[in-house]
Amino acid sequence: MKAKLYSIKRVYFSALTVLFLSACGSTPGPTPSALQLSVQSSVVLAESQPLQLTVSDRRTQNHLLRVEHSLDHAEFATATQPVATLISEELQRTLPIVGQANTVLHIYIDHALVRAVRRGNEYEVEHRVVLSAVATQGNAQVRSEMTTTMGPQTVRRLDYGRIERDFNRNLNTTLDALLRESELRQFLQVGSP
Repeated sequence: MKAKLYSIKRVYFSALTVLFLSACGSTPGPTPSALQLSVQSSVVLAESQPLQLTVSDRRTQNHLLRVEHSLDHAEFATATQPVATLISEELQRTLPIVGQANTVLHIYIDHALVRAVRRGNEYEVEHRVVLSAVATQGNAQVRSEMTTTMGPQTVRRLDYGRIERDFNRNLNTTLDALLRESELRQFLQVGSP
């Protein structure tokens, strides 16, 4: 009887240990309060006319990362600098931007979010960036929109460094694809659709 009780205790203790270790393996570290963004555009418009630029963030929230640990517990992280400011600064470096110009380029941030949702002992991570552009010159106008989605992918542990790198890559890919869109690019260079 004593040996049987000892055996049951050992099995119970082993099961608790496995359960505890599996829970520890999926617990993420603390969610960062801000992500470090790096906007780098490889688009250069040769022989382009001068452009006036505005960049606006139309999202209803300003966080870039939402980690949903449960239905009633989520953590959020913003960017260390506003996304609109980073895009504006980069485009001023790579495009012929002036204070006043006949051609106006409006860039809109419609969606920029990494969502991590806990599912059991794992997280499902999905990235989505949506940027749109409206270029105007007098009554002429060209619109374009680009979306980049990554995932969902399932991970046991959230790697915030990787999330940050993937988000930066997706943001830059979306911005470059938007500026390379043929009708928009032609309009920015020549001034007509």
